[in-house]
Amino acid sequence: MTLEKTACMWCLNTSHVDPSTRKGAPLLAQCASPSTPTDLPTPACCHLNRAPPLDHANAAAAIADVAAALAYCHWQGVAHNDVKPDNMLTGEDGRTRLIDFSVSQLLPAAPAAAAAIDGAASAAGASLAGSARTPGTPAFTAPECCSGGSFDGAAADVWALGISLYTMLTGAPPFMGNTLVETYQRIQSEELAQPPGLEADTPVGHLLARMLDKDPGKRATISEVLEDAWVKQHAGIAQIAPE
Repeated sequence: MTLEKTACMWCLNTSHVDPSTRKGAPLLAQCASPSTPTDLPTPACCHLNRAPPLDHANAAAAIADVAAALAYCHWQGVAHNDVKPDNMLTGEDGRTRLIDFSVSQLLPAAPAAAAAIDGAASAAGASLAGSARTPGTPAFTAPECCSGGSFDGAAADVWALGISLYTMLTGAPPFMGNTLVETYQRIQSEELAQPPGLEADTPVGHLLARMLDKDPGKRATISEVLEDAWVKQHAGIAQIAPE
C-alpha cells in the first residue's frame, strides 16, 4: 500500500459524523483497503454527475459537505487530487460524501499524527517539496497542474471543487476542448464563461471566480469556501473544527 493511501485510510478510519448536528469529521466514504471498516453509514446514494443541473440550494449543500470533507483531509495532510461530481455521492439522508482516494497524495507538511501510521511516512512527508501530477480527470485539472511539475494539492482541490460547482449549476464543465491538449490549453488561457445567473457580480459568480482563480496563490482556500456568504445562505455548514 502506498504512503498516500495509508494516510487516507487513517483519515477514513477516524471519520464519523452526527447527521443531526453535522458535527464531527465529515463525510469520507471510502476505505483505502476493502478489509478496513469505517463507522460511516452506507445509505443508498446517487452520483451527482448523473443528476440534472442543480438549483442553488442543492448545489450549495453538496459543496458545503464536500468542502468540509476536504478541509478535514487537508488538515490531516492529504490532498484528494480527483474532486469531481462523479466522486460525490448524495445519500437518502441528503448528505454528500466524497469518495475515491485512489490518486490522493500526502501534502508537503502532513501532520505527525498521519505520518505516525507508517514508519517511513515522516521522512517521506518531510522530503516532499510538492505534489506531483497524478492521474486525475482532465476537465477538473487546475492550470498549474497542466504543465507538469510540483503543485499545491490543497489549492488544486479547491479548483476542482470550483469546476464541480460550475458543472452542478450548468450541466457541463467549462474549458472543455476536443482533445486533452486543447482542454489543458483552454484551462490555462481562457477566461471563465459566465452564463446568466453566474456573472461575477452575483454571489455565486463571485465565489466561482475566487475558486477558479488561475493563480493558486490568490485562489480561495477551502476555509474561505466554507465561510462564503452564498454557501452559508443556501446550505448548513458542517462543524469541522478539530479538537
